[in-house]
Amino acid sequence: MEYIELNESRKSVRYFDPERQVDEDTVRKIIEQAMMAPSSYNMQPWQFLVLRDPANKQKLRALAYDQSQVTDASVAVMILGYKDPSAEYIDRVFADWPAKGYMPQEAVTQTTERLKSNFAGMTEDQKILWATRSCNLAGMNLMLAAQNFGVDSGSLEGFDYNGCVETFKIPKEYYPIMLVVLGHKADIEEQTERKMRFGFEEKVWLDEVPTS
Repeated sequence: MEYIELNESRKSVRYFDPERQVDEDTVRKIIEQAMMAPSSYNMQPWQFLVLRDPANKQKLRALAYDQSQVTDASVAVMILGYKDPSAEYIDRVFADWPAKGYMPQEAVTQTTERLKSNFAGMTEDQKILWATRSCNLAGMNLMLAAQNFGVDSGSLEGFDYNGCVETFKIPKEYYPIMLVVLGHKADIEEQTERKMRFGFEEKVWLDEVPTS
């Protein structure tokens, strides 16, 4: 699918057909493409908790203010931010930089030590914000990839973040960033038009911020 067609045809779906499932191989392909998203220092601070079991989706629905798309969609994907990466993880990210010509080994050593020190000095909110920036890029990639494979999607911010941590026993190094549901839209969704979009002139400032 051409990008413009892909982007303009994607629409956040609210009503899914619970009888139509997305096969495991397609879900894998979608997530593999999502993981091609850019990230700070190539840290890839995302982890995907894929919920397919009806019981797990029901638990998540209860934490997402009873939004029906959580259980009606074939799959619910919780994107977790790896907000407190280990020293070993950081070293692994940078391991191939010298061989590929991105940075000499001495500079890699300095950079990784600085990053480890930075994470140690960040507040919890700063760590979550750092992870959120990159995970949101992966989330958008996920939805575009789904569209490319003929799968509908929707993103949700409205859910109990701390409740998800407790219910799904998420390790302390991770934090829920967003939910993306994947499936096939119900017939009723075909009758709804895309919500309004602002135009270029309203949302783009060229070279300078206009004065009121």
